[in-house]
Amino acid sequence: MLDETPLPRIEVDLPRLYQSLADRQARRLRRWRRVALAFGAVAAVLLLVFGLRLQVRVEANQILVDWGNPPPPTGPVILPDRAVPEHQTGTPELREDLRLLSDLIHALKQDGDQRDRRFEERLDRLQKHVVALQEQAKLRWNATEQDVAALYLLTRKGEKP
Repeated sequence: MLDETPLPRIEVDLPRLYQSLADRQARRLRRWRRVALAFGAVAAVLLLVFGLRLQVRVEANQILVDWGNPPPPTGPVILPDRAVPEHQTGTPELREDLRLLSDLIHALKQDGDQRDRRFEERLDRLQKHVVALQEQAKLRWNATEQDVAALYLLTRKGEKP
């Protein structure tokens, strides 16, 4: 029954098939090249904008492209008087306030120095205390090891080797 039906004749044009596959691959490659070129262009523009810190401003009759930090606003420049008087005379209240401030500053410095010394003394005492505790723990550990070893020997004494 299967032998009775004739098989259809199949013809495949291999060169044309290979040519169409090559054309399809070439179109795909061109498409990827365009995409890569577009991404490269976008990256270059972003690099220019952010790398050079470009600023683009559109105003009424102009487009302004600027790069770098904007210059500080210009205004009248006031230069300080460079002449320092040799002896400034002030009111007695001002001199008294300055002396009081100076005394307060010295008192604050002395108080800070005293606090630093007390803190260092407390820190030294604590460090000595920690060392003493470590030594005590070490002695107790050694005593415990000796006790455990003695108990082990006592429990094994009645056994035969």
